[in-house]
Amino acid sequence: MPDRTTAARIDLRRLRLRAVLTQEELAFKAGVGIRTIRDIESGRTRPQPRTLRLLIEALGAEAEPVAAAAPRELPRPLAGFTGRELPLESLLAAVDGGAEVVAVHGTAGVGKTSLAVRAAHALADRYPDGQLFIDLHGFSDAEGLRPALESMLTRVIRSLDPACRARPEELDELTATYRSTLAGRRVLLLLDNASGAEQIERLLPGTPDSLVIATSRRDLSALLSAHAVPLGPPPLHEAVAMLDAAAGGRVTADEAAAIAERCGRLPLAMGLAAARLRSRPQWKAGDLLDRLADEDRLLDEIDTGHRGVAAALHASYRELDPDHRLLLRRLGLNPGDDVDVHAAAALSGIDADRTSGMLEALVDV
Repeated sequence: MPDRTTAARIDLRRLRLRAVLTQEELAFKAGVGIRTIRDIESGRTRPQPRTLRLLIEALGAEAEPVAAAAPRELPRPLAGFTGRELPLESLLAAVDGGAEVVAVHGTAGVGKTSLAVRAAHALADRYPDGQLFIDLHGFSDAEGLRPALESMLTRVIRSLDPACRARPEELDELTATYRSTLAGRRVLLLLDNASGAEQIERLLPGTPDSLVIATSRRDLSALLSAHAVPLGPPPLHEAVAMLDAAAGGRVTADEAAAIAERCGRLPLAMGLAAARLRSRPQWKAGDLLDRLADEDRLLDEIDTGHRGVAAALHASYRELDPDHRLLLRRLGLNPGDDVDVHAAAALSGIDADRTSGMLEALVDV
C-alpha cells in the first residue's frame, strides 16, 4: 500500500503550537534534528517521507493536504528601470479604477515588456492566487515558436490547479475548464508579445476577479473594455536618464542625448548601446558615437543575435504579407526621413487609397 504521507504536507508550526510543544521538544520526541524542524517551519525545505511520518506520529496528527503554492512567474524587473512615469501611472490608475484588461502597444524595442513587468510587480500583492507570465511569441524571429491555444490553456490550468484531472481534448471544453479554474481566484496574467487582439481575446477570464496585462506591437483596441496604454519612444530627458543608468555614469548628459538620438530613443537599442560601452572599458562615449554614426552599420554595432534590434525588426517583417513587405522595402529607397502617401504609392506601384491603409498597418508593427 503506498505511503500517503508522500503526497501530503503538514502545517508544522500550527500543529506544534496546538500540541503545546517547543521546537526542541518536538525534535526530541520525533527523533529529528532541531535544524530540520526550523527549516521545515520556515519553508526552506520540504520534509522527506520518513521525516514527515515521524513528525505526524510525534504530534498525533494526520497529514493534511496543502494546496500548491501560488505560481509566481513574473520575470525580474529590468535593473535600472527609470522614466516611463506617465504610462506607468496610467496603467496603475486604470487598475485602481476597475480595469480588468490593460493593453500596452507600441513598436518593436520600445519597452512594452519592461513596463508591463514593472507594473505587474507593483500590483502582485493584489493578486495572491498567482501571477503568470506567458510569452505568446506573436512576433518571433524564428518559425514554430508561437504556442497553440490548447497548450496555453492547459499550462494555466496546471499552474493554478495541479490536482485537476480534467484535460478535455475538445477546445471548447478546455476553454470552459480554463475559465472555471480562474473563477473565484485573483490572478494576474501577463500575456506578452501578442500577435493581436484575437490571441488575447481567447485567453480572457470569464469572471472579473483577475487582471490581464497584455503587450503587442499591434493596437489592441479591438479588445472591448480594455484600457489602452500606447507606448512610444520616451522623451529626450527620460532617454538621457535611461542611458545614464544603463551606462553606469560613463556618459555626460550631452553624450547620452546624442547616443539616444542615434538609437531613435528606443530603449532596446539604447540598452544595447550602453552594454557595448560597458563591455569596452577602454572606450569613451565618443568612440561609441563614432561607431553609431554610420547608418549602414548601425544595427551591426548594437546587434546581440536573437535579442538584438535587427532580430526584433525581422520578427515584425515576418508578420507582413508580400505587399506590405514590398512597400516597406520600397520606402527605404526614399532619400528623406518623411514620405507622403502619393510618394509611397509611386514607389510601390500600388494605388494611393490602398497605400494609405497599408501605411497605417505598418505603423502598428
